[in-house]
Amino acid sequence: MEDFAFPLERADIQEISEADDERTSEGKRKLSWIWKTLGIVSNDSSDLLCDALQIEWCKSHARAVRFSEEVKLLTEEMARVLRYMSHQQQWWLDKAKPGTYGTKDELLPICKEGLTAYASRQAALCRDLRQSFSQLWLAG
Repeated sequence: MEDFAFPLERADIQEISEADDERTSEGKRKLSWIWKTLGIVSNDSSDLLCDALQIEWCKSHARAVRFSEEVKLLTEEMARVLRYMSHQQQWWLDKAKPGTYGTKDELLPICKEGLTAYASRQAALCRDLRQSFSQLWLAG
């Protein structure tokens, strides 16, 4: 069997826990191929390499668990936003009903009309936001 090695790039020459540059987040950095190659170390340093790889695996596993938890939290938050928008829409629709703003003597008809129009507009805005969010979030 023929031995194969990838070309050695400047970015490959780094410590196992070192990022390509300081702007790379821990979740985005990639482990160099050097650390994944078997049989390239002497017996003296293989224990250290195994320890380093185990530490790297534990860090990666912890990131994956955190990411999964974040996905669950965001999914719940999106569902709550949709429920809240439905609640707000109904609240504004209730405000738009006749008689919500007092008796005939308390408000001028033009004021009642304006308040009802405003409440109807707010209800429509909540409905539109909910629909827009639903399309964005449930489509993906």
